Amino acid sequence: MNLESEEAISMAEAKEILSKIVEERGELAGYEQKITLDFLKACVPLSGEDARKMKDELKNAIPELKDHQIAMIINILPMNDEDVKIIFAKERLELSEDMIKKILEIVDKYRPEEIVTYKAFSKSEKSEEEKAKSEENISEESEGKGEAESEKEKEE
Repeated sequence: MNLESEEAISMAEAKEILSKIVEERGELAGYEQKITLDFLKACVPLSGEDARKMKDELKNAIPELKDHQIAMIINILPMNDEDVKIIFAKERLELSEDMIKKILEIVDKYRPEEIVTYKAFSKSEKSEEEKAKSEENISEESEGKGEAESEKEKEE
């Protein structure tokens, strides 16, 4: 088998390619392809079409991005500037705040609804109600420990 070309693609595009092979041939070539497709179906929320649209939009908005960097952005779907900075931590490209903002705007446009819902409840963005519940739980736990310690002292 000869390698004709090599291109960095997102997991959504890989899922689409493997699914098309199944449609055309009826099955995949080997066990590895089958478990890869099962994994991609279970874990990749984007369609291949949305991934390609996002890829094109990212390329046009920030021409400095390389294909493998765009694939990582699409695979991870960063939710905040820290996520973007982590993706580029070992890259030579220095991202400006405007570039990071543009990346997040584009990703947010294509992010599936179930991930948007998760974003609303992420640790970095807890609602006031969530914070209040956390504080109540902490105070209840500390009160419970105090009572248990005083009961031990009585027993002794």
